[in-house]
Amino acid sequence: MKKIAFIVWDYTVTGGIERVLTNLANELCDYYDVHIISLTKSGDKVPYKIDERVNRVYFATDEPLRGREVIKKGGKGVRRYIKDNGIETVLLMGFQSSMPAIAMLKFRSRTRLIFCEHEALMSRWHEKKITLVRFISALLSKKTVTLTKATAEAYRKKFHLSEKKVTNIYNGINKTIEQNAAAYNPDEKTILSLGRISPEKRYDILTEIAARVLPTRPDWKWIIYGDGEGRTEYDSEVRQRGLENRVFFMGNTDTPETAYRQGGIYALTSEREGFPLVILEAKVNHLPCISFDITSGPGEMIRDGVDGFLIQAMSIEDYAEKLGNLMDDRDLRIKMSKASGENLSEFSGEIFSRTVKATVMEKDGTVRLTLKNGTVLGKGD
Repeated sequence: MKKIAFIVWDYTVTGGIERVLTNLANELCDYYDVHIISLTKSGDKVPYKIDERVNRVYFATDEPLRGREVIKKGGKGVRRYIKDNGIETVLLMGFQSSMPAIAMLKFRSRTRLIFCEHEALMSRWHEKKITLVRFISALLSKKTVTLTKATAEAYRKKFHLSEKKVTNIYNGINKTIEQNAAAYNPDEKTILSLGRISPEKRYDILTEIAARVLPTRPDWKWIIYGDGEGRTEYDSEVRQRGLENRVFFMGNTDTPETAYRQGGIYALTSEREGFPLVILEAKVNHLPCISFDITSGPGEMIRDGVDGFLIQAMSIEDYAEKLGNLMDDRDLRIKMSKASGENLSEFSGEIFSRTVKATVMEKDGTVRLTLKNGTVLGKGD
């Protein structure tokens, strides 16, 4: 059985990368000996259900690696692990995990890499060090896989890469969530948000919008699932605004499929995303969605005015107005709910976690992604 490895920054945190990695590893362990290499370990357990056949290893358990330490310690450890376990194919899950691979490739050029970009390249042009890491990762990898068409095109233009060098594969919907999707209840007056608490999610904007729309609509509430640094501050802000009985930070949930049943509207307030899987999951559960129209992600998933609203990036006033309209108009919510599943087939056939059957390495090093429907992506470079 061929062996493949995923390299991820921290497999004990909750987030889109970790969820997609789990889905993909579970899918591939029927065909491959799968290894997950976590560069750091900040938690005590994996937040998602992983198949027991998947091998897991952590390289820093005391404190996070930073800067040059990632390359010095992480690269050496990863290189040794890959060599000792006879791993030929490595998938780098995000730009953070690609840094030790730079050191690894210096000594083991035969290792075939697929660089999996999970953010929007365009939103971080000004961060020169990160852009350099991404450029080197894309250059040294046989294939770069992005989550959206916009990001794939940005990679080609920014780094002068060929069409064959960059492939766009949408993330897929978790099987459990899809199988447990419930019928839409237009009388459920709950705004729902899911996602880790981190700066780019802009929960400060969420609380500002909540302060604008909730006071005049006493039968509505806002529930947020997710955890991270800053949760205490947001709880305090909610109390200061007098919304402690209207806005609820619930922490992490092991059953997101249950969480979606609570919602009447799904709201995303991020200023930066790669491919927000939560929007797809919300659409599977027939929820009207609202999001800022940021550089990558929501614009390829939400059809403005059809199954949700796309708001000019970071316009709080427009967001609050559209959200208020949706809260007030039951018929509009029903209409958007019925339309929410119309474009899901675009994501269900060729999506990363559910459709990639195998990552095949040919003798010449060419990477091919063979999907369950028989489609082969990236036949050669």
